Amino acid sequence: MEPFSSLATDLSIQLGRPLALVAAVVLLFLGRRLYWFLAGVVGFAVVFLLAPQFLPAHSAEATLWLSLLAGVVGAVLTVFAQRLLLGLVGGLGGALIALWVVQQMDFERGLVWLVAALVGGLLGAALVKKLFEFALILLSSLVGAQIVVDTFAVGESRRLLFWLGVAAFGVCFQLFGARRRRRRKSDD
Repeated sequence: MEPFSSLATDLSIQLGRPLALVAAVVLLFLGRRLYWFLAGVVGFAVVFLLAPQFLPAHSAEATLWLSLLAGVVGAVLTVFAQRLLLGLVGGLGGALIALWVVQQMDFERGLVWLVAALVGGLLGAALVKKLFEFALILLSSLVGAQIVVDTFAVGESRRLLFWLGVAAFGVCFQLFGARRRRRRKSDD
């Protein structure tokens, strides 16, 4: 079965594996602080995954340029309309993650995928609203981990466990880094 998130695989073909890994590392280590980057990556990923389905006549190069434009627009708009757009990014990020998890559980596409996308989207948006900082940490770590897992083409049997481990590492790194910075500020 082809993974729902073929983003990293497609990126390694079109842009190179190192670029996908740089994006993943930035998300895992700096996702909370560079929330605009998270918005750009999610915008890119959504258009990159959906454009071929809705615009099948376009070339892979056109899809790539459209995806890059969506990522840049998402990042720029996030700087100006931060809370509103981050709720949208949280919703889209939550939907992407929910769809990836449902795909890993081997559910057929259809109503289950739609419900998973809606529930994941609502949960992602709610996380951003209620737990803004932690939601950025969690979503950036989950999306970064997904890119890492797909880039390294981890076997089906270890995929979910590896994804959870990489995501947990990103969450811990960002949480402890934030606490360390707060402690340093209070000591000054």
